[in-house]
Amino acid sequence: MRRSIVRIFNPSVVDLAGDNIDIEILDIPGIEVELLEKFKARILKYEYELSSEKNGKTEYKCLKSKSWSLKVVVTDNEISFTCPGTKMYNSSLLFEAFQTSSELCDHDQLALLDCSRDKRWMNLENLQR
Repeated sequence: MRRSIVRIFNPSVVDLAGDNIDIEILDIPGIEVELLEKFKARILKYEYELSSEKNGKTEYKCLKSKSWSLKVVVTDNEISFTCPGTKMYNSSLLFEAFQTSSELCDHDQLALLDCSRDKRWMNLENLQR
């Protein structure tokens, strides 16, 4: 089973979630189309390749290490960096997910949620809401 390392949302999700970050119970608003398209264009420059595109879901796989099985899944309301549960504590994989998500997501325009341990927002101080 795959687990999310970083989940990325429309910044309004931070206010919707409040103190209890239980994303699964929320009606998540979509990410601006322009930001999604920008993300999709930029990720291909980071050693990721398109692996599938169907039913409103686009998946990319990281080419930096075959053993990681790091994937990025893009939908209209979420971008998530995922890996198998057995790889959840690989420090190189976590570093890659955190660094790439931060660089690609324009810290002030998208909310980044760290799901690797305790759920917490990664970029609240710069986030435009």
